[in-house]
Amino acid sequence: MDDEPTPAPAEALVGRDELDEDDEMVLSGADLVVGPGERPAATFPFRFTPPYRVAAALFGVTPARAAVTVGAGQLEVRYGPWRIVTDLANVAGVEETGPYALLKTIGPAHVSVADRGVTFASNPDRGLCIRLVRPVPGVEPTGRVRHPAVTVTVADTAGLAAALAPG
Repeated sequence: MDDEPTPAPAEALVGRDELDEDDEMVLSGADLVVGPGERPAATFPFRFTPPYRVAAALFGVTPARAAVTVGAGQLEVRYGPWRIVTDLANVAGVEETGPYALLKTIGPAHVSVADRGVTFASNPDRGLCIRLVRPVPGVEPTGRVRHPAVTVTVADTAGLAAALAPG
């Protein structure tokens, strides 16, 4: 009998990260648990600017409760009380976007009237639009509104794009 502990699946590790003195997310070693043939799990914190940090806090969004995690074959976006989870196979592509209009992005999650895409913005400068094959529920509790794309303003958009790339 093997006395080695079995690593927890990556989805069980969400929320175990800590913040340093600058409210920057620090990854724990547990975030690197992988299965056979999988890439290491990676967590991408949002980059908050001061006005966005203040406005987001009013809606329960803080640096400790906002991150994108890619691992165990899944994409998870957490932005305060909002959460979107989908299989990596559902990612159709990504595109760097920005800058954004302050009034259209500051504060809570924003849903586009034009295409139902959802934006989780923590800064007005740049983000990554993640296009999906099949729209997913995420912002409203019944799941009736489905989002064909999710825009996130993480600190490392290039790193997130690479983590979402096929293969």
